[in-house]
Amino acid sequence: MTIAIPIKSAILCLLLMTPVCHVQAQYTKMMGSERQPSYQVPGLQSEFTPNPNKKPKKQSLKINSSQQAIARVQQQYQGKVLRVQASGSGSSYQVKMLSNDGRVFYVTVDARTGSVRRN
Repeated sequence: MTIAIPIKSAILCLLLMTPVCHVQAQYTKMMGSERQPSYQVPGLQSEFTPNPNKKPKKQSLKINSSQQAIARVQQQYQGKVLRVQASGSGSSYQVKMLSNDGRVFYVTVDARTGSVRRN
């Protein structure tokens, strides 16, 4: 009974220190040039080779500048543009306008879709 406690704690220590998923990178040199690293994950049949030339996809925007946002707003609303402000992420523009009858209003332009919404 006194032996069981140290054995249990030793087994517990081994379990905690053993990684659950062991990923091993293999580098091979072929005729003096390095090959791309391939990764083998236990339990999977195929290898995974990362593509270093692949760039992350950029979202295509219908509105790419504040000038395009102003043009889109002026197609739908009459008045004078007072200010244009892009959102921090660049996904929308807020346009402050002065209507012909003297009222100030805001219009939001979604850069991804090009949709215009009056606030």
